[in-house]
Amino acid sequence: MPRTILRITGTDARDFLQGLVTNDVARIDRDGIVYAALLTPQGKYIADFFLVTDEDGILLDVASALAPALMQRLTMYKLRADVRIEETTLNVSRGTGPAP
Repeated sequence: MPRTILRITGTDARDFLQGLVTNDVARIDRDGIVYAALLTPQGKYIADFFLVTDEDGILLDVASALAPALMQRLTMYKLRADVRIEETTLNVSRGTGPAP
């Protein structure tokens, strides 16, 4: 399944995500990766994704089919927060054979 990586940067990036996603964003510092989802205000599923830190902010790894709706919703919620959301050219791959 193809994946899209979004980069979320800015001074309000963590607080912005903390108020929107279903998991504790602060766990990134302790666990290294956080699995979370974004729901509508009524609790309906929009997308699930992984969050990891990046030197510039937070990387969000989401299925490419869900990326446009997620990007639209995050941009809608951004309002006046100091947050930038951009699609990256990073690729995600996973091994299917024995570990090296």
